[in-house]
Amino acid sequence: MKTEIASDVLLDVQNANVRFDVGGGQIRALDDVTIQLKRGEALAVVGESGCGKTTLARVVLGLQTTTSGAVTLDGQPVVSPKAGQAKRVGMVWQDPFASIEPLWKIRRILDEPFRLNGMTGDIEKIMNEVGLDPKLADRFPHELSGGQRQRAAIGRAIALRPPLIICDEPTAALDLSIQAQILNLLKDIQRDTGCSLLYISHDLLTVRYLCDRIAVMYMGQVVETGPTEDVFTNPRHPYTKSLLESAPSLETLGQLPNPVEGEIPDPKVVFTGCKFASRCPKATEHCKSHPAPWDERGSHPVLCHFPLDSAT
Repeated sequence: MKTEIASDVLLDVQNANVRFDVGGGQIRALDDVTIQLKRGEALAVVGESGCGKTTLARVVLGLQTTTSGAVTLDGQPVVSPKAGQAKRVGMVWQDPFASIEPLWKIRRILDEPFRLNGMTGDIEKIMNEVGLDPKLADRFPHELSGGQRQRAAIGRAIALRPPLIICDEPTAALDLSIQAQILNLLKDIQRDTGCSLLYISHDLLTVRYLCDRIAVMYMGQVVETGPTEDVFTNPRHPYTKSLLESAPSLETLGQLPNPVEGEIPDPKVVFTGCKFASRCPKATEHCKSHPAPWDERGSHPVLCHFPLDSAT
């Protein structure tokens, strides 16, 4: 896929590969992944469990080394965790009870980024920014609701005003009503601070509400990327179309969604052709024997021999 390096690009991941040696072979957790995230933009990374979304987040954080490829954040290469990392990227994990220290009071949790960087922070200001009553500063996490704990986790992530916030399924462990509040909070934070969001999720409804662009992953590969509304209204990859059809909506209220047909192949298999060929209704023998190319002739790029909007 063609990419352009510009000054407004905050995060640049170029041809990133991550391999894990396991019994019986090797898993390609990331397979030649290229994405870019602009300043002030919200990019969603979506796909089924195990597609490589969280591995990508760990690579951006410097917690997972790449087998090959390059990752640059705010003009600096990412190869391992560095001192001052909290000034460059904040992280919001899925489970707020597991991601913050249960034996620390909220005040200490929010103060941690400042303390590690030899700074003094305004804890009350941060709590107000994320919608927490400052009176809760001397409470322990177990004394807060799930939504309040996630607000505290978000407060810690934005404390040093990093240009990038990574959110890994930040609403998955919350009730629906609380999910909406957290999504609105993330929108407000992005608007007020100008930060970029890398939003990792399998919940397409939240993605459509929050994100400007979307990257669809399947078995370690990005298979489609483009403006969110364009991808939702005009999916070019058969896998993207299946994902959208399996997502709940008002039109299918009370009905079980149709799952993506077939099963994900063994991740240790070395493919000679398209990884989605065994599940794709449009697949031919050519698809099974030749790697899919990037097709950029349509409205947005897609990794497919026969995109859904092509004549064939």
